[in-house]
Amino acid sequence: MLKVKTYIDKSTIENAGLGCFAAENIKKGDLIWELNTFFDGVYSEQSFNIMSDIEIEFVKTYSFMENGLYFLCVDNARFFNHSVENCNTLDPCNTYKTFALCDINIGDEILSNYSTFGS
Repeated sequence: MLKVKTYIDKSTIENAGLGCFAAENIKKGDLIWELNTFFDGVYSEQSFNIMSDIEIEFVKTYSFMENGLYFLCVDNARFFNHSVENCNTLDPCNTYKTFALCDINIGDEILSNYSTFGS
C-alpha cells in the first residue's frame, strides 16, 4: 500500500503506457510503499488453478514476482515502471518495502529497478 500521494499519467518511459507520479515531495529514505495484505494480493502459482484466463492475465500484468509469489498492488503502485538509469527507488530484498533512493519531487515519475526484485 502506498504511503505517499501519487497520481497516474502518461509514463516518461518510451512505450511504457501509464506511470505512477509523485503528488507530493518525497525525501530520500522515505517509505513509499509497504506490503499490506489487507489490501494487496499475494498469489502463488497454485492460485491460478481457480482463476479464469483473464484474471491470470491481470495478475501477471500488474504484479511483481518475488520468492515465487506474485504481489498485486491494489493502488497506483502497480504502475511503477522499470528503469535502471533513472531508478529513484530502493526495494531491499525480502522486506516488501520501497524507499526513495533520492529526493523525488512533485511530478516526478516513481521508477523501480525490477532486476533487483527477488535478489
